[in-house]
Amino acid sequence: MRLFGLALLSACSAGAPATTPTEQPDSEDTANQGPTLEAPTPSLEVAEVEAALAEALAGGVPNPFDLTEAYLTWMALGDEHCPGDPEQITDDVLYGCGTEDGTWFEGISEYQHAEGDEALAWGYSSYSVLAGDYIIVDADGRSMRVGGGAPFLRAPPHQDLPGDWTLELRGTWLDETRDDWVGAGASFVFFGEGSAPEAGGELWLDGGVGIGDQDLYFEDLSWDPALCDQPTGRLGVRGPDTWWYHLDLPDDCGTCANVVFQDGTVLGESCVDLAPIYTAYQALTVDR
Repeated sequence: MRLFGLALLSACSAGAPATTPTEQPDSEDTANQGPTLEAPTPSLEVAEVEAALAEALAGGVPNPFDLTEAYLTWMALGDEHCPGDPEQITDDVLYGCGTEDGTWFEGISEYQHAEGDEALAWGYSSYSVLAGDYIIVDADGRSMRVGGGAPFLRAPPHQDLPGDWTLELRGTWLDETRDDWVGAGASFVFFGEGSAPEAGGELWLDGGVGIGDQDLYFEDLSWDPALCDQPTGRLGVRGPDTWWYHLDLPDDCGTCANVVFQDGTVLGESCVDLAPIYTAYQALTVDR
């Protein structure tokens, strides 16, 4: 927004000597002046970047299955009157309702899942879609608070091999009864694609993830087991100084990556093993 001053000039009375107004600064120059920011300075060393990454993923990798498990556990606290459906919070109770046991449901949610012929009718071998904007509070005051969506879709088999899968995570999720990443609270715009080991085993992850106090950014992080054990792409973690630190992974199947500060400064080399991320997603998606 540009702010402009208004100069008020008074007319001179007849016979009075003329005066020259004070020269005004150019309004464009004034408007474009902003605060002077100091150049970012890294506060983390390579080992601390590795520790922050490990801490962020200690409770598990973000995935739709943990979110669905948490959701269905909470929905089991409902009854035939509130919310009246074992799998969805309909708009009949949009503004809230309470069960006889003291559980409160408020908002709206949708959960759909299918496999076999039912899923094939929609072009998938299986799918699970969970979305909503809701809060559920139990009798002890603990809650699940959600605003977002978490679909998982698997394509039909191809030449007797399992179809490729896709997942998407959006919004903010918190389940105060859990001690994993969902319990820490998570927010994301995150995408994943992959295939079963017998179908090639590729994995691709991309997007931002906040888990508890840690923020991660997956930038075209890709595994191709036929070529490398380690991925290509970038994996970033935000430091307590609010600046980003990235692992710039090599394209030549190297096992070590440069750790690069937000301003492009190379802080050193990290040989942290990222294979557990790959293993976790393969384990989560088998038979889904």
